[in-house]
Amino acid sequence: MFDNFVVLPFVYTPIVIQFFATYFAIEVLVPIRLWQSDIGIDFLDPEGVGGLRPIGELIKKSYYYIAIGLVGYALITYAPFINWGWTVDAEANLLFTAIWIITIGGVAFGVFVLHRFMYREKREEIHLLKKEFRAHLENPYDVKSYEVPEGDEELVADIEERISRVNATSEYPATFSIWSQLLLSIALPKLLQFVIAGL
Repeated sequence: MFDNFVVLPFVYTPIVIQFFATYFAIEVLVPIRLWQSDIGIDFLDPEGVGGLRPIGELIKKSYYYIAIGLVGYALITYAPFINWGWTVDAEANLLFTAIWIITIGGVAFGVFVLHRFMYREKREEIHLLKKEFRAHLENPYDVKSYEVPEGDEELVADIEERISRVNATSEYPATFSIWSQLLLSIALPKLLQFVIAGL
């Protein structure tokens, strides 16, 4: 009785609401604010992810906490090896699946906006560098007959090196290991639910 009328609404509910509000801020608001800002990306980043790895890590880790919560929810709700004294109804299945889908949508949105942001920044930088590159060439639109004026060789080589560096920057603020961990953590809660609920 005390749990239902005091602990659940005044202790657990505010914690869950604050947790999901923080998740929403990380997965949705941060990428949108970054998109709307005039902050560029770091093309000199030695990792090749434009200096945005910390944001990619934040998006990944925030989903990990959701995944851990979903695994806990699956264990408590479906664990056949513990007799909780209740039966799992369709609403519990629906709630689990809805939370799982919404959180996947959140992480997908965050990653997509970061990707589009990096794509846009790269295209703009490459456009400016190509414009500068062509300004220092004679007959710049004909690859067979263009020439570098005498004295501009070093400048043109420098611009070419800058274009290569910008092109080498990944449009995803994450490495392969981050993506593989994230995909595993997305599949794990639902897989665990299927396995435990089927026992």
